[in-house]
Amino acid sequence: MAGAMGTNGELESVRVTRILRDDIVLGRRVPGSRLVERDIAAELNVSRLPVREAIRTLVAEGVVVARPRTWAVVREFTHRDIQDFAEVREAIETLIFVFAAERHDEAGLARIQDAYERELAAARTGDSEAARIAAAEFHEIAVEIAGNEMLGS
Repeated sequence: MAGAMGTNGELESVRVTRILRDDIVLGRRVPGSRLVERDIAAELNVSRLPVREAIRTLVAEGVVVARPRTWAVVREFTHRDIQDFAEVREAIETLIFVFAAERHDEAGLARIQDAYERELAAARTGDSEAARIAAAEFHEIAVEIAGNEMLGS
């Protein structure tokens, strides 16, 4: 049942969405790969309904493409898509770091420094997944420090 709660109190559909999104972002599910509901349901030990809801959410987010009468696939981004994203990200991140610089505290600085050092250490050892995770944490911390809920949406 899609509304079912997992062991940690998280809705199954939310958990499946998070897992699939992480798999896509971290490159474990590559662009163009099929998202087969029954296979994902078996892999995650859930029914097909939370998987179907997760795929719908990821389609709405633009990271998955629905293919009528067949499987959904992980979106393949064009060079232009990436360029457009980079332009928007640059503008938003500039705001985030300006606000974070104005509103930081020592605890926030320590957290962001730790994320940076973990990213650097992972990059030096060639652990690209750990580096991407630490980089994402670095940016999440910067958004928290910036203290603007609209930037974190």
